Amino acid sequence: MARAWYLPQHKRSFQTDWQKLLGLNGVTALRAGLAVDDEHYRYGMPVAVTPGLLPAPIPYPRTLAGIGPVVSLHQDRYASFENIRGVGRAEDYNLGWDASVQILADSPALGSSASGPDLSLGASKGFEPWRSWLVLTQATWSGRHVGGVWHNQALNIAGTAYGQMWPWQTLVFHADIASLLHPDPEDRLYIGGADALRGYPNFYATGDRRVRVTIADRIVTPIIWLHTFQVGFVAFTDNARIDHAAGTGRSRWYSTVGGGLRLGNLRGSSNPVLYFTLALPLHAPPDVRRRPVFAVGDVVTF
Repeated sequence: MARAWYLPQHKRSFQTDWQKLLGLNGVTALRAGLAVDDEHYRYGMPVAVTPGLLPAPIPYPRTLAGIGPVVSLHQDRYASFENIRGVGRAEDYNLGWDASVQILADSPALGSSASGPDLSLGASKGFEPWRSWLVLTQATWSGRHVGGVWHNQALNIAGTAYGQMWPWQTLVFHADIASLLHPDPEDRLYIGGADALRGYPNFYATGDRRVRVTIADRIVTPIIWLHTFQVGFVAFTDNARIDHAAGTGRSRWYSTVGGGLRLGNLRGSSNPVLYFTLALPLHAPPDVRRRPVFAVGDVVTF
């Protein structure tokens, strides 16, 4: 498979909120306030990239404009770690709760194309279940109700465990699931090289439900190149499956194994980690050549 369509899009958006502190109990803060959202979507004509692969998307120009309450909870329980996602720098992660609920009322009086509630919920939590282990979890759900139907329902749940039995080694176990129902034309789920399935083409397969699992072993060495880049290594396996759209069934599990260099920038302000890896697809359908694929860049976000 490959990318099926290219859909030109113009989006203009404005979001803001104001919240007041309602209570502070030790490390826990509760806030509530008002949120405003104004989004405009316009589209060009769809352009076929791989004809016949999927039906053309049906773009519809729309404006989402709403106002409503927002409530958030934040726990300040940050702890410092090293070599979790970065290399050679302190990294702060919250071991408390971060959660929010936002309910907007879209209305034609505000310029919206339709009326109805627009909901978004999110929560994240960090844990230290055992010594030398960090677990980060998050979940989000969003959708808007128009004409008796929920549109663009998006559910995402993710969890990552980092084990550091030795300071120079980090074991990574990551899993996430995602689901879309009645998505907007520009929103789709994919698996492929740019979506945590290294070794496969970008946008390799698309659908409305997705599961991804990655296991990695990251090593950091004391070697520093050019007084700037700290050298590390990684070995990994990426695995993913997706439910194809239009009721055509669930894909098989696609898997890759690979490894290579991780270079941590010790001087840059954002400290990006550069990957230079080779990934080998283990399950190679006829449209994927079973050979190592060389990938360069910051390709992992966990």
